Amino acid sequence: MGRRRVKAEWVVLAGIVAVLGLYLAFRTSGRLTYRLPEVAKVARETVTDIEVVKATGTVRLARQGGGWRLLPAGYPADEGKVGAVLDAVSQLAFSDLVSESRTYSPYGLDQPGRITVRARAGGKVVRTFEIGNAAPTYRHTYVMLPGDDRVYQAAGSFRADFDLPPEQWQDRQVMKVARTDISEVEIVRGTARVLWRKVAAPPVAQGGAPAAESWQLADGKAVNAAEVDALWNTVADLFCVRYWDGHRREELRSPLATFTFRGTTPVTLTLFTRATADATEYPALSSQSAFPFLLGKETAEKLLQGEAASAVKP
Repeated sequence: MGRRRVKAEWVVLAGIVAVLGLYLAFRTSGRLTYRLPEVAKVARETVTDIEVVKATGTVRLARQGGGWRLLPAGYPADEGKVGAVLDAVSQLAFSDLVSESRTYSPYGLDQPGRITVRARAGGKVVRTFEIGNAAPTYRHTYVMLPGDDRVYQAAGSFRADFDLPPEQWQDRQVMKVARTDISEVEIVRGTARVLWRKVAAPPVAQGGAPAAESWQLADGKAVNAAEVDALWNTVADLFCVRYWDGHRREELRSPLATFTFRGTTPVTLTLFTRATADATEYPALSSQSAFPFLLGKETAEKLLQGEAASAVKP
């Protein structure tokens, strides 16, 4: 009886081992029943056009004249944001198959949530894919390919790079002025004007420190240094809120104030009356921008209420 019992136990144990072996074999083979798609390489420098389609609208970026533009208006695009998109397009790679259930909402790939990306090189589509949510790891993104109803996990968390409102794709810097290049500032309001001139610095004695920068009015009176600093802090790197869609430069007339900065290359900034008294943006033009734009109220009123501008009676 004892030997039979031992033999029976060995039989049971052998059966368990066999079942476990079959389980592992099937589990392993199950993993190998799918292959991740092979994504063709796309060199970022060859991409000439990117289309980003969301439920709320479409953004189209095109490489033009050595930079990127937003079509159809032609506004300059933010090169840093375009660079992030080019990275995602050119480096697309899958790390896992996530779902074959055809249930897409958990992954942000249902119709309202998905973002469709099409990249072209010289008019030919070289990359198309659908972007869903970032994975819980925040190091991956859920992605689908055209003609494939499965959900994959792609390397990198890049949905936020594509999920931007239209104005955030814009390069909104409309003026850049180097203080050291400017020798004269003119502010005009109506028929009145005020003029600042940089005072030539006296020679520096051997071993001495250079004199502080100073400015004078046309009558020789000194300009308040704090007011000079306030003006430069505002205009040195000036960004608009957004470009003014549907308007052209020539439509803007009767300026509130014009600021001209003369130096190696003159630069001009012109502010216009707000559309309504409670509007939060001022229409404006810059000699460094081909498009009319809107400045935030706080920025515009810093300029208009500055000592020099407010002293000029229109």
